[in-house]
Parts: sequence; structure tokens; C-alpha cells
Amino acid sequence: MMKGKKSAASAKKSTEEMFYRQGTRQVVVETVQNSVAVRYMEGAREAVETALSAFGQVLILAARRLAVVELRDPARRSDALKTSQQLVEDGMAELVTPVLRDRESDLRQILTDEVTVRFKSIQSAEKLKEVERKYGVSVARQNEFVPSQFVLKVDQPSGLRTLDVASALDEADDVQFASPNFVSEHGR
Repeated sequence: MMKGKKSAASAKKSTEEMFYRQGTRQVVVETVQNSVAVRYMEGAREAVETALSAFGQVLILAARRLAVVELRDPARRSDALKTSQQLVEDGMAELVTPVLRDRESDLRQILTDEVTVRFKSIQSAEKLKEVERKYGVSVARQNEFVPSQFVLKVDQPSGLRTLDVASALDEADDVQFASPNFVSEHGR
């Protein structure tokens, strides 16, 4: 998000749009109200697909272990979210995430639990631990070609938390950029 702006969640509540930064560009996104995505656990695909099919057509992205349900009735979104959260509590899924639409490209994006962050300088192990504690993330991996760049995994990525964490990191003085990672629809 741009510096000095509201968090993604508060921006959504007040304006029905959210945004994040991609370099110097502000990307405006909105929630796709008729879709919900669930990242299922290994071996739980069938159970998750069956549970979600009660709400609509389910698209499986097997390589990402994602099930995306397009709701027959958007008024049942709350029920679909409750069922999805129950799948997490039952150990069959690890993430329930909104499907977003990039306003400029009109492409759908599924928010993940990862944020790519590039610091202005190489960070010590102690500084990285401080970042983990402050933002509720863990270092997933370091870019082998750009040692000041990391992929951070958001510890409790429910709802729009990944957007909020990316925005907070992006505003930090020692960060060059921070951007949420998505599984994106491909456009031509």
C-alpha cells in the first residue's frame, strides 16, 4: 500500500477497494464476492472439494493445492467461509483466502500467505528475527541472487492479513519494497 494510507482491511471497510504497491505502482484490487479459495492439505483434496461443492462449482488448482469455489448464490458467502474455516480447524485445509480482482487488468488473483520483501541493505540474522516477531512472519527463503530480498510467510494469514502485512512492511524505513504474493489468472 502507499505510505500514509489506511491498511488493506480498513480501506476495504471504508471504500470497498484495497490496494498494494508493486514497485512504485499502486495496484487497486477488489474482493470477488462470488468466490472463495481454500488451500487444502496433502491428501484432503476430495473432502475439501466435496464440502465446497455444496456452495457451487469448484475449480481445483492441483499444483498449488487450491480449491476455488464459485458460489451459485453469493448471499451464501458467509456459509461458505464458515465451512472453509471449519476445514482448517479439522486439519483438512491450511488457508482460506479471498479471490481478488485487479481493477486495471480485470484478472483474478488468489492471495497467498507469502510476502516478497526487499530490504535496503543486507539484514543480519538478529534483524530478521526482529522482523519476524514484529510482523508475525517467518522467513521462508532468501533470494540467492539478491541477498537483501526474502519471501516471508505470514503466520496467521486469514482474510486480508497478507495484504496488511505487506503494506506495513512496505512502509518500514529499511524496506525498499514489500508486495503480497498471488496465484494469478493469466491474461493474453
